Amino acid sequence: MTAPSLVRATRVIGARNVLRLRRSPDLIAVVAVQPVLFVLLFGFVLGGAIQVPEGDYQAFLVTGVLVQTVVFGSALAGIGMAEDLERGVVDRFRSLPVPRASIVIARVLSQQITGALGISVTAGCGLLLQWRPHGGLAGSLAAFGLLMLFGLAMSLVSVMIGCAVRSTEAAQVACYAWLFPVTFVSDAFVPTDRMAMPVRLIAEWNPMSAVTTTVRALLGDGAPAAGGWPQEHAPMLALGWCAVLIAAFLPWSVHVYQRRTAGRSRPTSAGRAKGGAGHGRCARR
Repeated sequence: MTAPSLVRATRVIGARNVLRLRRSPDLIAVVAVQPVLFVLLFGFVLGGAIQVPEGDYQAFLVTGVLVQTVVFGSALAGIGMAEDLERGVVDRFRSLPVPRASIVIARVLSQQITGALGISVTAGCGLLLQWRPHGGLAGSLAAFGLLMLFGLAMSLVSVMIGCAVRSTEAAQVACYAWLFPVTFVSDAFVPTDRMAMPVRLIAEWNPMSAVTTTVRALLGDGAPAAGGWPQEHAPMLALGWCAVLIAAFLPWSVHVYQRRTAGRSRPTSAGRAKGGAGHGRCARR
């Protein structure tokens, strides 16, 4: 496997994933509506009961929903991979001389389009609710880059899960089930200093807390009250978590994908021609 062939195959398969996304307006609608619901739910229903150190829960909330949007959006990468495996789309890719890693990488990279869409919708909703970033253009761009990097890392985890399960339905449950404790046992929606000590310790070391605290600082929205080492070194911890997740789950995802497809027979040219003839006869009938 050479680098040019990997890049070329990733680009072609990624373009296929993006084209399919363009033909799924219902999926785009879900990605766009979900962050709006969370902003409205927490901002107007629960916001009055939650106190934050800076006193502006709206700014505190919008930043948390930005991170939550990319985290929940990453589950779509695993679900899409499971669907391709179940429908036999991957078998068609395997009949071509493409590196297997390109299928995993293309799925993860194409998923970042929905992540960028979710971030844009969340930020737009926050602006309508009088939220304003105060970190300047450089801070906003840095926050966006960190959000996309974290979304990529979390997408790798979801792709590994999507390759491990045996059906699309199982992937839908498995890819979202573990995201709820990761999301809510963090400082995305409530400050960690009000949590009980065992839960607070988990929340402070949660990668989502590190990313959320860093994004708040970059956007000039402040941060939770000073705590232990994780809060004081949130930027370094956020980048470290992203690096660890990518370094661990990229090869793991490729390995699980290879094991999942190892027992499948590679389609041959004769088999594809025969299958095409059969489909033609069925169509004529």
